[in-house]
Amino acid sequence: MAKQDIGIDDFTRQHERERRAVLWALTRFREGVHFLRTEEGKPTLMDAGAALLRDALGLYPDGDRIVDLRQEGGHLRATITVVLYDRATGRPRASGIGSASSRELLTPGRRLAGELDPGNVACKLARKRAEVDAMLGIPAVCEQFSQDLGLVPAIDPETGEVQEAPAPLPGEERTSPVAEEGA
Repeated sequence: MAKQDIGIDDFTRQHERERRAVLWALTRFREGVHFLRTEEGKPTLMDAGAALLRDALGLYPDGDRIVDLRQEGGHLRATITVVLYDRATGRPRASGIGSASSRELLTPGRRLAGELDPGNVACKLARKRAEVDAMLGIPAVCEQFSQDLGLVPAIDPETGEVQEAPAPLPGEERTSPVAEEGA
């Protein structure tokens, strides 16, 4: 299959269309649900936000692949890749990679109930992280969000387990990531 390059005018139109779709989706975002903020105040995308943006941009995930699955200290670690495709053209748009460990499921806010399989849950969490990573590969999305490298995880002092996301600071207002821009 021959590679098709798009011209600068087509790219510009596509980027502007996607930028408008992202800005529209951001008006529905809630801090703590769709995004968090780094210590510097930059928004970082969460899985619920990635799903909303994916739908707003007309993308769908497919071609999930388990890259690595291993036992570590009695816990299962899964690493998964995801490819996002354009619904209209069927072309791949972005790919991402994510990993998770069943150890994370032992954190106080995330204890498994009943007979859930920790390995299955770790795979699903890794997939969600891969989709967030893939969404950050879309230019109109990465313009609005930072990578999650600036997030400082909270550590439970009793168990030493890493929490998924730091809790908001007391008195911190939960807003849209573009609220300060007037969108």
